[in-house]
Amino acid sequence: MKEGYSVSMKAMKEFLVELLISAAIVAFIYFFVAVFPLVPSASMNPTIAPGERVVVEKLTRFFRTVDYGDILVFPCPDSKPGDFPYIKRLIAKGGDVLEFKDGQVYRNGELLSEPYAYGKTYSYQARYEVPEGYLFFMGDNRTNSEDARFWKTTPFVAEKAVMGRAVAIMWPLNHLRVLK
Repeated sequence: MKEGYSVSMKAMKEFLVELLISAAIVAFIYFFVAVFPLVPSASMNPTIAPGERVVVEKLTRFFRTVDYGDILVFPCPDSKPGDFPYIKRLIAKGGDVLEFKDGQVYRNGELLSEPYAYGKTYSYQARYEVPEGYLFFMGDNRTNSEDARFWKTTPFVAEKAVMGRAVAIMWPLNHLRVLK
């Protein structure tokens, strides 16, 4: 009887070790490598549709700076703890001046070419000066996006708050594609 008991304890210990190792791997991936959030709104249409699940990689933030046009994930300045992070396109970085005229976006005096944008771009404020160390984001669906143009706290997100970069659509499988 004792012998069976010790085999059972050994199996239990092995199971617990495997469980702890698996949990550590999952935690490492979640915190340092990638997450797979579900996009709940139409703010990034037509690039990302509601209900699609994206691959957000977290590694390159340690090796490269963010660039114009990147689709990034970050906490909204207006959000409360526990709110879902936002996914939007980077439009301006620290030192840039954005202006909105006749439904168009101008960065540092130059009209942006935005083939990904849907609808005209309007804003309650016509001009934004992005402080150093901060970013300005907008959704691709310009007529239906709760983005920097409409946040109450501040229109700017600290660069260090960026959680990762959306690189692909992974779900549903028939929507599988790389994001640009």
